[in-house]
Amino acid sequence: MMTLKQQDQLLTEHKVAIDQIKSLKESSRKMQAELIELKDINAGQTNLLDALENLPLDHGYELNA
Repeated sequence: MMTLKQQDQLLTEHKVAIDQIKSLKESSRKMQAELIELKDINAGQTNLLDALENLPLDHGYELNA
C-alpha cells in the first residue's frame, strides 16, 4: 500500500506529465500551422518560377539558370 506522501508524489508527477503533453500538443499545432504556411509559400514560389520560366525571351531578357 502506498503512503499518502507517495500518492501525493505520484499525483504531482502525473500533473507534470499532463502539462507536458498539453504543451507538446500546442507546439505540434503551431508547427503544423507553420508547415501549412511554408507549403503555401513554396507553392507560390513554384508558381512564380513557372511564370518566370514561361516569359517570352524575345525582349532581350534572359534567365540565368
